Amino acid sequence: MDFRLSHTHHRFLLKLHFQLRRLKIVARDGNWQAIIAKHGEAMWLKVKDKFEASGMRQHVLQALVVDTMQTLFRAWKTRLYADYSLYDTDEERLSHRPNDVTPEDWVFLVEHFGSPAFKAMSERNKLNRGKQTTKHSCGSKSFAEVEESTYKLLSIIRGPTPRNCGSTTI
Repeated sequence: MDFRLSHTHHRFLLKLHFQLRRLKIVARDGNWQAIIAKHGEAMWLKVKDKFEASGMRQHVLQALVVDTMQTLFRAWKTRLYADYSLYDTDEERLSHRPNDVTPEDWVFLVEHFGSPAFKAMSERNKLNRGKQTTKHSCGSKSFAEVEESTYKLLSIIRGPTPRNCGSTTI
């Protein structure tokens, strides 16, 4: 299947999401760094076999793919936490497993989301967000991350800009 990245970004993201799900990445695999260490090469090869991005260097495409997959993975885990939060007890949570999560993964996630370490991190993050003077609606990305990802995407679509002209990395 030939796929031109510069023409159909939404299709690319949707297909990338399905590729990520087909790789059987599970919540028990840990954080994104652990997932990349375990599945990174297989993820890249599957995507590389499915898509062609004309006029783009391979390492640039690989960086875009990994970054996009990380965003999709974080969004998936955020949605799972929202599903977890709908119920008051672990028994209720376990009986309302999302369709796209295996029973083993859901048990793991219910334990993870209910752990003292996760709750402490969540509380710390809530307090830190409360201290922010400038609010934004970019989701979990900081202003700097949004700016950087925007420049990356624009440099891929339009080619070099004055900001990245002559740069060897994106």
